[in-house]
Amino acid sequence: MFYFQQLLNTALGGIDATNVIPTVTNMAFAILLIGFLAVVNYHGVRGGNWLSNFFTITKLGVILFFAVGGLTALLLHPGIRVNPPPFSPTRADWVEAILLMIYAYGGFEAAFFAAGEAKNPRKDGPIALFIAIGTATLLYIAVQYVVMHILPDAAASTRTAVDTAQRFLGPAWVSVVTLGILVSMYGYLSANMLTVPRSMFALAERTTTRARDSAR
Repeated sequence: MFYFQQLLNTALGGIDATNVIPTVTNMAFAILLIGFLAVVNYHGVRGGNWLSNFFTITKLGVILFFAVGGLTALLLHPGIRVNPPPFSPTRADWVEAILLMIYAYGGFEAAFFAAGEAKNPRKDGPIALFIAIGTATLLYIAVQYVVMHILPDAAASTRTAVDTAQRFLGPAWVSVVTLGILVSMYGYLSANMLTVPRSMFALAERTTTRARDSAR
């Protein structure tokens, strides 16, 4: 819950999350968030899959809105463009960038944790994986371009998306971007609720089977 509050602080642009989620209600709020996902997934993979798809579509919609809005603003209002200073990366910078890329592109394999409950995973899985990675790559490039050319000294910002949105969107639309960040975080939790228990169950089942075979 503390981790969620820190993410919420960042998404809200530095506002203390305890003003939004009072300390007295922290436990109830956590139970509500996680309990809702638990109930949905308890009733089967269909509900968990539908919920994960909903959060994914919502998240992609907000990211696409941010990217297209930023690119349009750069095209129509050249005055807001910021030219990043020249930068000569060192070996340490390349290592750090590679580590970030591993994190950014990690997690796609989790979709296969529930492949045993899919209709035709051998056919649909690889296609879905390539589409997901390709879509993520294009969105990553677009968002990175918008941030680098709209937000001055983007590396020093602790709330990059919100600070960038404030330079080309009105307050109401900045709130939409902030809400999208929160939906994205909750969607990540929803996807984990769908996939991680199946991974743990498979590991436990295999371990139990091996232990039973060894005892014979």
